Amino acid sequence: MPESRVNRTSPAGTSLVFFQLAPHEAGGTTLSFTHRYIPGSDTLIGFGAGWHALFESLNAFLTGGPGVDAEALYERLRPQDAAHFISAI
Repeated sequence: MPESRVNRTSPAGTSLVFFQLAPHEAGGTTLSFTHRYIPGSDTLIGFGAGWHALFESLNAFLTGGPGVDAEALYERLRPQDAAHFISAI
């Protein structure tokens, strides 16, 4: 599979998301992900938990594992992300 890249900006131009797919040397595909220019700490915390829940759901789907309750996972992770973010400041 040739390397590919998708860039998506929000309508207001405040956030930039990069998804990059590349062949993995052991087979399969590597997904690289970067989210930049997130406005405000509250938004940052929400995005962190949201992306985590989304990628857990994607992993379950791709591996044929049990489904993930993304909303419940988000609600569980958001306070942990907030604590981590605050401690990093």
